[in-house]
Amino acid sequence: MSRCLFACALWLLLATGVRAANDAFVIEVSAKPAGGPTITSRSTEAATRGRATIASQPRRKMELTWSVTSAAGSKPAPNVTVHTFLERAAAVGAATAPKPGPTALYESAVSVNFEAGSRASGQISLEVPDAGDYLLRVETIGAAASAGREQAAAIDLKVTP
Repeated sequence: MSRCLFACALWLLLATGVRAANDAFVIEVSAKPAGGPTITSRSTEAATRGRATIASQPRRKMELTWSVTSAAGSKPAPNVTVHTFLERAAAVGAATAPKPGPTALYESAVSVNFEAGSRASGQISLEVPDAGDYLLRVETIGAAASAGREQAAAIDLKVTP
């Protein structure tokens, strides 16, 4: 019985690793509130654990960085939008991530023509909102046309007084 469990666990680990290695894009997003640690989330980690959570106090400065890297052997992906947003969430760790609405606290988008092995990145400095739960997400829009699916990385933000 234990051999079967070990074999199944090994297969699951290898299957997850193969999936990550075959992704056409890897997204990485990092958040660092003033006086706090840096938390990083990668799109390749989505299948292995829940979203990373960072805590902050209201009205503090937060530095966000993101990068999207296309795999060395991937097909060109023209007109991919890298979409970044910060939106209020129902709760930290909620299974369904909110979509940005007209009242999103922060939202930006940049269109990129990705070649094999290319990289796009950005840095954002913003003020942490009032107390509550929020989601910071960086996602591709339009990558599925050449890569087969969209990619995303996200961090939950817990703001307490």
